[in-house]
Amino acid sequence: MAAATELDETWTLLVLGKGSLSDYVERAAASHENVVYPGTVPHEDIPGYLHAADVGVCLVDDPHMLKVLEYGAAGLPTVQVRGRAEERFDGLVEYCDTTPEGIARAIERASDSDRTTALQSFVREFDWADIADTYKKTITTVK
Repeated sequence: MAAATELDETWTLLVLGKGSLSDYVERAAASHENVVYPGTVPHEDIPGYLHAADVGVCLVDDPHMLKVLEYGAAGLPTVQVRGRAEERFDGLVEYCDTTPEGIARAIERASDSDRTTALQSFVREFDWADIADTYKKTITTVK
């Protein structure tokens, strides 16, 4: 949320979904014009949100984060927090530290990046049915 205040007024941070920080995100959206939080949206609407986006941001230090693959499939330049994912996505995404300034500068760099085609090519190597099957097995095992 703090990174949104580091960006100029042409940027809008859109946060979708519910989670442990939903109350915090809702308060931030209420007090900052450039933060929008509709909460959970129908999954059928996600492609439209991705189409309207300029940059995807993933601040989870996980090299197997599906979100980065989704952003790549949608053709979005992507920001990823530095850490374990660097080895997997080296050269394909823009990395940042977790400071508001670091995130904001990475978003600006990503928007000017020409890495989108390389990330899309990387993502094409994945089989979405295999990914869905892995999630299904994990969810049914954890139950």
